[in-house]
Amino acid sequence: MKRSTSKHLYKCLVFTFSLSCLTVCYAKSANVSSRTKVQVETPSEYSLKNVTLYLSKEFNKISDEELGLTVIKELYSKLKYTKAMQDLDKVIAKIANNLESKLNESISLLVKAKEKIENLAKFHPFIQSAGTLCDDGLYGQFEVVTVNSNNSYSELPLSTNQVLRKQLDSVKRLKGAIKQMYLLSRWDVISNAQNSVYNCNIRDESLLWKLYVLKNADSTPRNVMLLLDHGGSLSKHQFHIVKAVAKHMISVLNGNDKVGVLGISDEWSYPYITDQCLMPNQIPPASDSHVLSPATDHNKYLLNRFIDSLTKGNGVTNHSLGFQQAFQTIKSSNISANESVMLLYISRGLLSSLTEAKTVLETISSMVDELDNKILINTCAVIDESKPVMYETHFLRDIAEQNYTKYNIDVLSNVEKGIMLLVNSSQAIGLAVAQFYNIISSGVYSEKEPSISLPIWDQISNDLTVSITMPCDLNGENSVLGADVYFSNIAEDVTYYSNYHSYSYAFLIDMQGTAIMHPSYPRPASIKNQPKFVDIFHLEKITNFTITKQKLLTEVDGSYTLKAEAEVLRFIWKRVLNWYVVVIVVNETEATPIRPYKVSWFPSTVTSKLVHHRLDIIPGTNLCKHLNQIATLGKYSINGTYTIWQSVYKANIFG
Repeated sequence: MKRSTSKHLYKCLVFTFSLSCLTVCYAKSANVSSRTKVQVETPSEYSLKNVTLYLSKEFNKISDEELGLTVIKELYSKLKYTKAMQDLDKVIAKIANNLESKLNESISLLVKAKEKIENLAKFHPFIQSAGTLCDDGLYGQFEVVTVNSNNSYSELPLSTNQVLRKQLDSVKRLKGAIKQMYLLSRWDVISNAQNSVYNCNIRDESLLWKLYVLKNADSTPRNVMLLLDHGGSLSKHQFHIVKAVAKHMISVLNGNDKVGVLGISDEWSYPYITDQCLMPNQIPPASDSHVLSPATDHNKYLLNRFIDSLTKGNGVTNHSLGFQQAFQTIKSSNISANESVMLLYISRGLLSSLTEAKTVLETISSMVDELDNKILINTCAVIDESKPVMYETHFLRDIAEQNYTKYNIDVLSNVEKGIMLLVNSSQAIGLAVAQFYNIISSGVYSEKEPSISLPIWDQISNDLTVSITMPCDLNGENSVLGADVYFSNIAEDVTYYSNYHSYSYAFLIDMQGTAIMHPSYPRPASIKNQPKFVDIFHLEKITNFTITKQKLLTEVDGSYTLKAEAEVLRFIWKRVLNWYVVVIVVNETEATPIRPYKVSWFPSTVTSKLVHHRLDIIPGTNLCKHLNQIATLGKYSINGTYTIWQSVYKANIFG
């Protein structure tokens, strides 16, 4: 190949040199002709356009030979092609079984960890939250204890982290696919600790505590009134925390709950809740009243927009006005008398005068007496470490505990004391929200069996995971034991099932009909923020899909053909652990695609394996990059499609 390349290059250089001489001679001839007024025409065979095309063709030929493209083209020209037909029953069984084995291994890890942690709790009653993501990875020593009256002994781990880390290191099939294992202890919640012991700055801790709240939510409707301080005294950091706490409080509510939001600075403001779709820059119309609204996805979206639109006020915060309007909103909402309402005031708590605290408590006392509902007031003190907080926290604690005695205020009804919590960072928000909701919850874990969440985006670690969780009994206190698995591993077989989406594709739904993975979604590896998952009905546009959807959710497996005017679709599906349904769709009106038939680069007598490794992790290796592929002068780089890998996830992550 080198000799051939040199030959071509020599021909091009000789031709170029000859052309240069010809051009010079022609230019002299042209000058003479112009003086003698004799018109000389340019020979077509020597036009610069033709020469350029010839040179381009020759150089492309040289580069193709250097890169080996000529040989590859010859190989592909000799391939025989056949229709890309598959035994779809075997294919979907393979995809479903592969997914089920991954989920079963995750559950098995949790079951083993649960047994050891619950045994550990018998000897250490106050087990705190723990996780593997930021631990040191060391097992440490074991503690020897007597387990019964016969003086038999058992080795106990010294910490929950030790249990979780040992279980995570025992992973086989999911090696590298589990982000973390963790325990969210109810003891951290009921003790009203200010910070979780499981502090880790390389992932968003609030997501874990959000999961805790969702798992401990009972069927009783919750009524939540949020009062947000956005007065001029807040620092930029404090104002950010006020908004973040409010959004987190809203995010864990469901359609059975009701929520209201008010902003207070030197004046008060409230959101406009409507069923109409507002454009991003559209200003909502004015309204004369505000009430607690169902916490539907649409209403939560509008409330979040209102929170984002709040700006710092110019004057000091009028706390009394804020509480007056908050109670008026509760009164206007016509909530049943047997239902309670939690009012959360998120504020710095700065007073304009020493007498203002009594005025605020008097306002609260008079407004509470006018309501038929039981009112629980909690306060969240947003802290900036650079500013003193003693008087502010005392004031906010007095509000939460409705400490009327301190200010010599007479009350007519019994006082329901709330709590005041300090929040000084985004990482502390999740635990604080869990503690606020714990006061109005029954404390009973709503799920008894393992469950799986929708994919969740972590904006700190920048990854998408699903959380597999189960309850863990810590001496009668139900806590949450979980493992986060990378979604790209869970969905890899469905994501890369087909390159011919017009003919056949696959999707994954949960048992509520929500599309978890679908060709309409971006591939998990390319996602950069929290995706929005919608009902499969909105993605499968074929007529009468409702019948098909019902079959997918009620039958364990099956096949169903749906005929429409323009196309005929065949759906083949199989359920996985009562969590997911894997579906393959074939468009029988499309022509079957073709693929190479029995590709073999080696003689049948030779057994060859593709050995691969990453050159970029070897120290001292001089690398160059050609077409974004790692290569050296002695080693070639092949850019293969995803379908050549047994595990696309491992191909993406490890090589």
